[in-house]
Amino acid sequence: MAPAPAPDTITSARPLPANAPAKDARIPANSTSRWLQNDQDDKMTHKKMYFATLSATEGLHLGSGVVDAQLMLKYKNDKNEAVLRLDKGSFSKKAANTSLRVLFDSVSTEKYPAEVSPYMANCILIKNPDQLIAKLKTSKRVIIDADIDNEAHQKIIFDVAGLDWKH
Repeated sequence: MAPAPAPDTITSARPLPANAPAKDARIPANSTSRWLQNDQDDKMTHKKMYFATLSATEGLHLGSGVVDAQLMLKYKNDKNEAVLRLDKGSFSKKAANTSLRVLFDSVSTEKYPAEVSPYMANCILIKNPDQLIAKLKTSKRVIIDADIDNEAHQKIIFDVAGLDWKH
């Protein structure tokens, strides 16, 4: 039996439900951003935690069907976290300690050290989130090359324009 996720990891974050109250959303009404952003109080520290979630532009067509991917950001205890998550399936075990190739606006490709989450095989933890977030804030579109179990490398496309992340 797999160990339960640590409570302070981003893998415990969930995207906002479709019926979430408007007060939780921090997206301006006139925004064209696809990011879902919210905040909540940490019951242990009474500090605010901030979350941003973005679904891939289109689902991945894998042997097991269509799989959705999400890019998730979390700020807690003065620290950013970034995770690439699949709703079904898992990342390749050989990607346990790897790097993700990320193409920003079809201009520059960068590598980001990453590892498959020890708690959930459907999540890759990006090890230097601040560098990634800085690039996301100035980009419109990114393509992430990820190794998914029993599949070839997959290109996951995100329309990242409009990220308002001040953490």
